[in-house]
Amino acid sequence: MPFEALSEKYEFSFADFPAEWLPLTSLYDPDLPLFPVVYFHELDPNLPAGNRPGHKDRVFGFIRYVNLTEAGAVVGVVLNKDLKLPANAQYRPVVEQAVRDRLGLGDPIRQHEFAAALGKDLASANRLLQELWHQIVAPGFGGALPFGKMWDGVFGLVRFVASWNSEGGRKGELIQTHYFVSHFGERIAAGNTVNADFYLLPTMGEFQDETNPLHLFPRFAELIGAASAFAASHCTEKKVGAAKFSSFNRAAALHGGKLNTANVRAFYAAQPPPTRRALTENYNAFNRGTHRPILALMMLHDLRRRYWDPSALTPALCAAVYIELQGTFQSPKVIELYGQQCFGVRCALPIDNWVETFLARPVGFKLKAKESYAKLFEASGVWGRVERLIWVASQARKVHSSVAADVLWCVRFGGPEGDIRGANPLSCKICLKAIRDVCPGFAAIKDREVVFNATRPAGGFSIATSGANATAPNQTFGVVCGQNVYDEYSAHDRPDGFKAYPQPRSTSGPFTVGEFIADY
Repeated sequence: MPFEALSEKYEFSFADFPAEWLPLTSLYDPDLPLFPVVYFHELDPNLPAGNRPGHKDRVFGFIRYVNLTEAGAVVGVVLNKDLKLPANAQYRPVVEQAVRDRLGLGDPIRQHEFAAALGKDLASANRLLQELWHQIVAPGFGGALPFGKMWDGVFGLVRFVASWNSEGGRKGELIQTHYFVSHFGERIAAGNTVNADFYLLPTMGEFQDETNPLHLFPRFAELIGAASAFAASHCTEKKVGAAKFSSFNRAAALHGGKLNTANVRAFYAAQPPPTRRALTENYNAFNRGTHRPILALMMLHDLRRRYWDPSALTPALCAAVYIELQGTFQSPKVIELYGQQCFGVRCALPIDNWVETFLARPVGFKLKAKESYAKLFEASGVWGRVERLIWVASQARKVHSSVAADVLWCVRFGGPEGDIRGANPLSCKICLKAIRDVCPGFAAIKDREVVFNATRPAGGFSIATSGANATAPNQTFGVVCGQNVYDEYSAHDRPDGFKAYPQPRSTSGPFTVGEFIADY
């Protein structure tokens, strides 16, 4: 018996959908125009406990459009059930909640949360977070940020494994996701003017029910068997708190200290045909990389057996994941991203370069020893929500968005070698005063000494001027150097942001960063 076709349409009206969120709602990718990205799949809520779901005991589909109205948004979905029929009434609230979750309306982030989002050594950064909210989120995102179960648990697992060190960015990640679902999902027919390249994966409940052989999803079942065979041959178990994770035994696959893909593929080739096909297509799906296919197999194996629960991540476990899983071929970032994006876990913090830079520069917290991860997660139970603010602020800075035109210069590159500018006299001078006044990064340097065209003092800064002297009038600033800081761009990014050098007080000392900003 085949699954029902995608031939029904329904509209929901959401008065609480901010108009500013529309650009955040990416329903397709231009290179995959028939592949819907905002996917949902839920079981019949009235299915008796213990009954294995059949072909028709489920509702699935995707968001086809979001139209703004004076009253909010009208969201059109395509699905397999006619929600207007009384016989399908039990599915209506299920689909409505799934759609709200995918749009980020399930648990939106509000400004008041940042008054005390961080504690302990990081409490001083709360004022910075609030000011960033006022400067960036309030005008640019409708005064709220989307959060919650924004991706299906199984579809999202694929999508976020694809995100690990992805060479092609989001586009490459979606291409990999499409390849995976087209080879391991069940192709669903469409009708009634619906044209979609849609593939159904099992629900999270079916996937994690080891008593369910997944006969309705035979190709996905083959992959689960292949993941089990791979784990038995190439992995050991790593206990982290109450959770367990597979740890890839690289010794059998290393050559000259690097992962030898040929050795791993030799294992694939030696398997019986169904397992071999599944392993090979999994390898192909993730762009034939060395890490992502292995990560996918380990995560599929571990989640199938409920070794860990992505919806139950705690701050302590989040910290332990970063500390204990080094060298296992697991990805702490993907684990926490999966928990945050697919299950709405508030404490999960996917640490990428932007997050690490934000923590190190304006916040002044550097991730060094293992103990620093424990301190980081002890400081907040809502890092997953704070990360969304960090992400939108950093991305706005990255693309020169007008909402971030005068903030966070410290997180940008400072030189051609990839140096980060950090808090320094020039980057802080062109930062908005409202941000600078509450920034821990600036507070840490405002009393440090500044010199011009000379060897910088210990812990201080040296600024080069265009004339390389203290007498010629109307000079401009060039490079500033300091401890772990190099910035040759700020003076060029905002040439009108500084007065001419020298000003009267600049030739006498000592001269502090705070005084430099006041004078220039």
